[in-house]
Amino acid sequence: MMARLFLLCILHLLICITVQESVYLITAPKLLRLDASEKVVVQLFGYENEITVDLHLKNTLAPSYKQYASESLKLNAENNYQASATLRIMPTDFPKGDKYVYLQAISSAFMAHEKIPVTTVNGFLFIQTDKPIYTPEQEVQVRVYSLNEELRKSRRTVTLTFVDPNGIKVEMIDMTDINGAKPLLPPFKIPLKPIYGIWKILGTYADTFETTATAEFEVKEYVLPNISLHIQPEANYVSEKNFESFKLMISAKYFCGTPVNSADIFVTFGYSSPDETVMIPTTFSRYMLRDGKTEVNLDIKSALSTMPDGPQSLREMIENSFLQVRVLLQESTGGISQEAVLSNVKFVQTPFTLNLISTPAFIKPGLPYAMRVLVKDPLGKPVQGVSVTTRATINTADKEHDTLKFSGYNDTLTVTSRKDGIAYFTCNIPANVKQAEFTFETEDPSWSQDPLKLKAESYVSVNHRYLYINLPESSEFEVGQNISIDVYFEFRDYLSLKTFSYQIISRGKVVQFDTVNWGGVKSQNLNIQITPDMVPSARLVVYYVLYGEQKAELVADSTWIDVKAKCVNNLNVDISTPNSQYVYKPKDKLKLRVSTKSREESLVAFSAVDTALYNLKSNDKDPLKKVLQHVERSDLGCGRGGGKNNGDVFDRIGLMFITNANAKTSSTEGVCSDLVRPKRSVDLAQKFEQLAKSFGLYKRCCSSGTESSPEFETCQHRSERLSYPPTFDATQKRRCKYAFLRCCTEALKLRKEVDKIILSRKAMDFLLDAMPSPFRGYHFPESWLWEEHTTKSGSVSITKIIPDSLTTWELKAVGVFSEGICVSEEKIQVSQDISVDVP
Repeated sequence: MMARLFLLCILHLLICITVQESVYLITAPKLLRLDASEKVVVQLFGYENEITVDLHLKNTLAPSYKQYASESLKLNAENNYQASATLRIMPTDFPKGDKYVYLQAISSAFMAHEKIPVTTVNGFLFIQTDKPIYTPEQEVQVRVYSLNEELRKSRRTVTLTFVDPNGIKVEMIDMTDINGAKPLLPPFKIPLKPIYGIWKILGTYADTFETTATAEFEVKEYVLPNISLHIQPEANYVSEKNFESFKLMISAKYFCGTPVNSADIFVTFGYSSPDETVMIPTTFSRYMLRDGKTEVNLDIKSALSTMPDGPQSLREMIENSFLQVRVLLQESTGGISQEAVLSNVKFVQTPFTLNLISTPAFIKPGLPYAMRVLVKDPLGKPVQGVSVTTRATINTADKEHDTLKFSGYNDTLTVTSRKDGIAYFTCNIPANVKQAEFTFETEDPSWSQDPLKLKAESYVSVNHRYLYINLPESSEFEVGQNISIDVYFEFRDYLSLKTFSYQIISRGKVVQFDTVNWGGVKSQNLNIQITPDMVPSARLVVYYVLYGEQKAELVADSTWIDVKAKCVNNLNVDISTPNSQYVYKPKDKLKLRVSTKSREESLVAFSAVDTALYNLKSNDKDPLKKVLQHVERSDLGCGRGGGKNNGDVFDRIGLMFITNANAKTSSTEGVCSDLVRPKRSVDLAQKFEQLAKSFGLYKRCCSSGTESSPEFETCQHRSERLSYPPTFDATQKRRCKYAFLRCCTEALKLRKEVDKIILSRKAMDFLLDAMPSPFRGYHFPESWLWEEHTTKSGSVSITKIIPDSLTTWELKAVGVFSEGICVSEEKIQVSQDISVDVP
């Protein structure tokens, strides 16, 4: 009797292991975009005969449904039972009030459906101005670029709204027939007596679509600087190692590129805290600038000792204190003076900070686990060569607490950060681990800081089946590069796996999918080539369906791939001059040639701007400098990859799914806190605008305080010259002055991300007065070359006469193609010897 019972148990086990269920898996973007081609992938497991699957997008499952799109797929052994359909919801069919559609799959073997949200955000808008700053008398040249979700030229009507610094809409203009790119004609005329400050141009599609774009420009009275004065510190921080000897390199050149041969340099320094700025009188020193450069050595410790009431050491410095260096240049031959300030060097006891980057918070029992720690200096720049140590504790499924052993026996693991600032860690997770907590610290005791901690939870599988993807140790990959990815499998040895599959998603769309034969080993290479449609980043999901133990189970893992490229879809725009090293003279002929790989009709939009303007207002918010970042917003995923279970993995790559393989849609939709790329700092103009809004009625008083001003003049001195609206009484004037002082002080503290070079150009007025009157007829624009040209040959050649300004011009060419947009820049110097006799 016992022998018979034993044989029945063995037979039941064999049946459980060998029975193959018929499994389906349907994936689609978890958010469908109106008027966009969306790819739906259907895959079958355990089928032996060809089967047809009909896909439908409907407004309801009721018999009286309205169908938006449909397609039939045939799945068989030739296509590995894996195929895709492209479905599109047309704007004319979709009611404005609707927010969802149903994806329904119908076949002879199964019927399934899922509700998917629909968004009217579709396409990409970019707004370009000819320069970043204007005086009230100038016109604003505006150009609009419009592309649909497939990055093809769009003719949709665009509404431009011009908004002043107070948030008041000044003018609204509709632009039609854009066809990829179009200038605003006539240009925007700044109103009489405008409000000074940051103006915004808001762009939206006039009908149906909610896509938006923003550009900014500043309106103020200004004169262009003549000399670029730059202070280069030896490091972005002051620590114990350079407290008594901190080196500065001071350089100066005219904007035409010629170094300032001889000048007197006056330097003084001190410190700033959130409460005050203190300049130390005894530090005032004089140096000589030769051939455009001079080196200065600061003994900060000795300087502080002359101020007994202030901090005497780094430990006594208030948190968020910065070195303040003020420089005055007095030209030896022309009498031109320029000023500059360095305010972004931080006093620190710990010079480095650690941040987790591209690290999923999910581990797989029995498989490797990769962690990436980014080492940054106080200003957020990556640092190479810093040793970082980690240790970890684990909690097991049996509720036991233990120390994780690295390489089988070490309690800690030390790794040195590479050129990209990242320290790459890999460890093996024991089979019974439920949770792990990692602690990261710099190895050098003098760089000690609060430890960085990472809590990771185990991926949950009902049958203890796991998958792990291990990318090569690189921060980014290039188009055309073949990468070898290690895929690790973990399941019971008596189970049999035949194939595994993968999908690659970029910009919210599936761009590649395939099924691969399993090699019978627990670690297998997957070779993938980086293609143009993966720019600027892609998500790889690898998965398999394993039968046995009574229930088929979908097992998945994913990872994020950063792709380095200049433009999307392998586009290129090369702007070239006959000799890039040539220094031009005014009225020289400039020959420009722009070449592209495209042989379809393309549009190339040109512009040129005087780089001296960037010293008055940074161009870091130019939308055309962030095209790839803008395109990447189409990504529907979250974090680097992984997930707490199979459903969470698909949700985090931006896919919804329908399956009968023991998987449920994740419930974490909309929750994403994982950091993929290093966070970018908030733009100063945005911070200043938020600060000004907090003062309500006295917003303009605050804005005046945040404006750039020569740093040899204190906020208190500036407040004494403050002009008030004629309607203000004594109390309002006092409150206005308070807002000015508060914002002026705060602005000094916030200007730590970039060297703020404060310049003047009084010498230009002097030269104009000294020159004969015919000189006044010369052409000194701040921007030019605002033109568009079309080409079918792949190249555009133009010849232009260079204006009379002695400066460095930034030339820009924007190519708009049938499959995307690409930007190229080039700089040229214009110089000429000038001799002025002053009686």
